[in-house]
Amino acid sequence: MSTPPPPMPSDRTPNEARSRRRRSGARDLLLVAALAWAAYGFLQDVAIAHHRARQPRGHNIRRPFLWRPTDVQPRRLKRCLRRLVRDVPEDTRLVLYAPSDEDFRYRWAAYFLPAYDVVPPLVPPSGPRLAVGLREVPPDGTRLRGNRACGLYRLP
Repeated sequence: MSTPPPPMPSDRTPNEARSRRRRSGARDLLLVAALAWAAYGFLQDVAIAHHRARQPRGHNIRRPFLWRPTDVQPRRLKRCLRRLVRDVPEDTRLVLYAPSDEDFRYRWAAYFLPAYDVVPPLVPPSGPRLAVGLREVPPDGTRLRGNRACGLYRLP
């Protein structure tokens, strides 16, 4: 009978094999984290769509920090702001008065009015003292255009 061939010497050392397993584990962990993040986003979108389907038309279900450009609320805000500032010169500082729990609304307003300097009421206005009131009336402001829900005011 013949004897089995001698074992071939391994070209990898034990340290190299361990390092390769660690890299593979880290890669698997990153893949699992990315899949979990994608699944969470998908489930959140499904829950929002389901909630919207059960609500009456035009019902506001999300705060401004959850708005997306395709939602009804940002389009309504954009239409309102464009109507108010049609005669206001560019580079004018506009103070935005909105309910205090919706501080992201002024960021959306700044996004929709890039030619204007839109600031929250904490910053004192310079130049023409104009304010935009969204469901909040500026103190001592005189309405120039619009209504209480969306109006342009002159500040004293």
